[in-house]
Amino acid sequence: MLDEWQGGGRTEPGVRRTAAGFRTARIVELGGLRVTDLTRSAIDVARRTHFADAVGSVDWALWRKNGRRVSKQMLTDDIYNLDKSLGRRLLERVVAFSTDLSDSYGESECRAVIHLLGFDAPELQVEFRDEQGAMYPDFFWRSVRAAAEFDGKAKYTNNEYTAGDPGEVVWREKRREDRLRRQLSGMTRILTSDVSHPDRLVRLLEDMGIPRGRRS
Repeated sequence: MLDEWQGGGRTEPGVRRTAAGFRTARIVELGGLRVTDLTRSAIDVARRTHFADAVGSVDWALWRKNGRRVSKQMLTDDIYNLDKSLGRRLLERVVAFSTDLSDSYGESECRAVIHLLGFDAPELQVEFRDEQGAMYPDFFWRSVRAAAEFDGKAKYTNNEYTAGDPGEVVWREKRREDRLRRQLSGMTRILTSDVSHPDRLVRLLEDMGIPRGRRS
């Protein structure tokens, strides 16, 4: 299932031998190993890192295409079983922000950085339709009718997505973007390097007129 989470390379949250508050953790068998369940494992991964990375781990646990997905309520209940010294406040913030609509780790991290930079929250996977069918941009800001796509490297280099023809992927993406642009006031692509250098991300979003009122 992790292979379906585009931009992988991260450790699957469900495979862990140790956990925060182990005495209250639920244990399951996975691949012949006794491990903490996905709820506690996602929490344990999230509490060991910063906000943007933590969102990626929790979004994966909630992902609507994850066959072992959990609910926000399950995550919240497990957090309250932890000692306050184990970062409950950060975890509560991460879970409140998390979503089941993010289709990759990079997309989750990008959304978290957009939030930390103080820009208005985008809507996710909003449907746009034309004579060729439906399209779902990663991020959409309705107030300015602008959209953005997170453009991770895996889309163009991983044979799982390119089927051996990255040029065809690039061409399909261009045609899809042209179709979207006809229905939007602004459209941009956000690269992994933009997320790693937030000043670039700020310029991209400001150039599209995305409202920015709060700074975290």
